Amino acid sequence: MSRDDAFPKSVFILIALAIGASAMLAIGVLSLNSLSPSAAGAVAGHGDCTGGVVSISPDSADQATYDAGGDIVTGVCIKSGVNTWGGNHSPLFTSDATNILACYSVSGIGSSSVIVLRTGAPSSTCQAISHIDVVVETPTPTPTPTPTPTPTSTPGPTPTPTPPAATSPAATAVLGEVRGPTALPATGGTPAYGNSRSLPWLAAAIGGLAMAAVGGFWAYKWGRTR
Repeated sequence: MSRDDAFPKSVFILIALAIGASAMLAIGVLSLNSLSPSAAGAVAGHGDCTGGVVSISPDSADQATYDAGGDIVTGVCIKSGVNTWGGNHSPLFTSDATNILACYSVSGIGSSSVIVLRTGAPSSTCQAISHIDVVVETPTPTPTPTPTPTPTSTPGPTPTPTPPAATSPAATAVLGEVRGPTALPATGGTPAYGNSRSLPWLAAAIGGLAMAAVGGFWAYKWGRTR
């Protein structure tokens, strides 16, 4: 192959590379132009609230609200007009605040619903609320404590009553002899008059018999001695 035939091929290669680079550059420019200014600002123009729930439209020029549902609102940023905060977003408010710049108030931080109000008179330094941005967190569920089982007491065995020992008839008889005769119960009545009078005569008769026996004994003994 001659040297003259190789030169045109190199030129064609360089031209092809230039065309390819130009096409890629054109594609990149078109891609950048397709992004709207509002979309680009939404990505990186929300200050301390970037990454949160952003560009929440207000209910009116003086009020903006947001309900986080089951989440908790932990911070709020305010965007209002082109003069307030130098045309930027406010700092991140992490607690309720009033009389912000003598114009705004924030309430509900720490709950699921937040509200931002313009409380001051409209002016160039107290402009209408453009939008709000919020930072939310999902609360950690509180674990349910496991109830401690109540110990069940086990009833002990019921003691069996011991029957009394049987007493034999012989033992009963011996016990009766040891105790002796049982005194007759007192009747509580007054003794009969006839019985009380016969007792002295009976005693006198017994005494007379005794004296007669003693007299006879001495008389018998006296007669033998003589």
